[in-house]
Amino acid sequence: MKRFIQKPHLFFFILIPIIILLGFLYKNETIDINVYTTYFVLGFSNLSYLFVVFFGLIGLNYFSFIGQKKLQKNG
Repeated sequence: MKRFIQKPHLFFFILIPIIILLGFLYKNETIDINVYTTYFVLGFSNLSYLFVVFFGLIGLNYFSFIGQKKLQKNG
């Protein structure tokens, strides 16, 4: 657990292949969301790819902070 706190980008990079695998396994499943009288039908594979991109960007953001100076407290 200490490793994930020190290197949070590893957590997000490990999640990416897991989510791709789940998206591949459940590619024919759909998620129906009802908002008042409108139904949003999302394919699980498309939603998983969206999460992969989102987690990849978060992981890259954390990875870019490695080696930079610590934030200073004002006051």
